[in-house]
Amino acid sequence: ASLGTFFAPTANNGLSFVGVSGFGDGIARVRIINGNSALGPNEAVGAATVVDVVVMDDFLYGEPRAVVPEPSSLLLLGTGLSGLAWIRKKTRSMAV
Repeated sequence: ASLGTFFAPTANNGLSFVGVSGFGDGIARVRIINGNSALGPNEAVGAATVVDVVVMDDFLYGEPRAVVPEPSSLLLLGTGLSGLAWIRKKTRSMAV
């Protein structure tokens, strides 16, 4: 199923922008069609030549996900909590 077709408005000797967001996790494929010429320093500009040069940047196809702790991190956390419990038990037994 297609989410639609989106066009950037054309600007004569200016800049054009388009932004699309908010489709959730349902995007499986993105197809981008742009320009009619490669970006380069020798592009001919004149009445006989129409050059449509497009530059694209900042594609975000998904949000960063939370990192799952590694087993070694969990082992370190468990060892630290066990040590704190042992110290607490030892100080209570000395107070009695």
